[in-house]
Amino acid sequence: MDLYGRGYSDAAPEDIPNDMSLFTSCLCELLFAVADETKNLSVSRLTLIGYSMGGAIVAEFARRFPSRIAKLIMLAPA
Repeated sequence: MDLYGRGYSDAAPEDIPNDMSLFTSCLCELLFAVADETKNLSVSRLTLIGYSMGGAIVAEFARRFPSRIAKLIMLAPA
């Protein structure tokens, strides 16, 4: 997924802090948005893979929502 201001995504509005809370919220929104397409697999226990800064994001997601994590894989985490 593209984070705000990276890849093809627009930057977040200036009044929204560009921090870990925003990034984990974006991940939550994405998982709920694709729930129908994944037959609700995205709202069950997950295996998350994070590369670079994504490693820090999935680690924070796991800290906030430990019951949602089956496995956590981090590749060259930030």
